Amino acid sequence: MWRTNAFPVGMALFLALLWGLWWMPVRYLNSIGLEGAWAAVAVSLAALPILLVLVVLGPGFKAISRRALTGTILAATAFTAYTMALDYTDVVRVVLLFYLAPAWSTLIECRFMGRHWSWQIMLAFLCSFIGLLLILGGELSPASIGFGEILALLSGMLWAVGAALLYSSPPANAAQISLIAVAFSTFTSLAAALATGASAGSAAEFLDIFLDYRIYFIGCVFFAPMLAITIWAAWKLPPALMSYLLTTEIISGVVSSVIFLDEKFGGVEFFGAVAIILGATIELVLPKGLVMKEE
Repeated sequence: MWRTNAFPVGMALFLALLWGLWWMPVRYLNSIGLEGAWAAVAVSLAALPILLVLVVLGPGFKAISRRALTGTILAATAFTAYTMALDYTDVVRVVLLFYLAPAWSTLIECRFMGRHWSWQIMLAFLCSFIGLLLILGGELSPASIGFGEILALLSGMLWAVGAALLYSSPPANAAQISLIAVAFSTFTSLAAALATGASAGSAAEFLDIFLDYRIYFIGCVFFAPMLAITIWAAWKLPPALMSYLLTTEIISGVVSSVIFLDEKFGGVEFFGAVAIILGATIELVLPKGLVMKEE
């Protein structure tokens, strides 16, 4: 799985460290009055202009496959769910629950992409399930799973399916795909914000907040490039490997949230994180049934 060149692998690892810090701009947007999905609305709107310019000045608009479009929509929805989850529960829980994604990705590869079941896969699923139980306090019940936890799990599942569709689709321009992703993220975020009743103040207050130059910095300098490169890497790398590489986000996400937010991270959370990382790491010893695509 690691053959061809190491560049996509290295970029995925680097991106994971940056995505682990995504909670910082999200919590900043929360602090200035953009609750829940409104944070995703603001940053998606702010990222639209720069991506539109890149597409217009670059290759322009070209037809893309339905598979790529569907994968893009699912990835955009995953971003919305992940961003919302950061406002409803601890960063530690969001990051760890999202990174059950390698388990979902492996399941997709086995069911739809020709990978064969093996004892390694079963062991990976067992580790992931143990990690899930530990993070949720040792039980799977409505009382242990809040709205934020549901969103975190959902975002991981959506990302796994979206990444599989992108990987199996014909090549497309990353800037155009990212523009589509951000447009759908704006739509889904707005729909979620209205559905959940999250507050953004009046229309005038939202506009005043939206004119904050820091939102455009977050959208154009941080979010838009990261999204474009993530989508490009998802096209290059098999879904389970991509999800495994992105688990590096656990390091920056958990460590930074524990240091700056003083969130709880005791023995139970530690062993839950170890179990999830172990479940993802087993991906390295699986039979090499899928390889990175050639250009």
